[in-house]
Amino acid sequence: RLVIGIAGNLSGAKGARVAEALSHRLGRDLVVLGRTDPACRLHRAARIHGGYALADLPDLTRHYGITTWLVPSICPETFSYTTQECLMTGLPVITFDLGAQGEAVRSAAKGIALPIPAQGPASDAAVDAILRAARDAPPPPG
Repeated sequence: RLVIGIAGNLSGAKGARVAEALSHRLGRDLVVLGRTDPACRLHRAARIHGGYALADLPDLTRHYGITTWLVPSICPETFSYTTQECLMTGLPVITFDLGAQGEAVRSAAKGIALPIPAQGPASDAAVDAILRAARDAPPPPG
């Protein structure tokens, strides 16, 4: 079963609209470990954990059954702590091919950097690409 996790707080620049579009396809199979912008309208079945401590990330990953991470940022970053945290779990990590987050996943064994479709990062084409990448990613260990 595919369960996509998003770690970190979601704002416009951090991919709130991407998460919103994805949530309407995944429902309960989308988990946000962080807070969301009040304007972000995730599907009511999507699970929002709220803030977390880095030390709790492995337990939360198991608790929610997360199989793949998405870092939905739509702006290039100079460094992405969230991307590094997700990569440390050993699970596949998907980002858009932008800035430090794209660079980090391109050099990781289970990293997937996606181009942003011409239709935009929250488009059906983008959601399709994210879901295809998540389904084609190596299965989690164990």
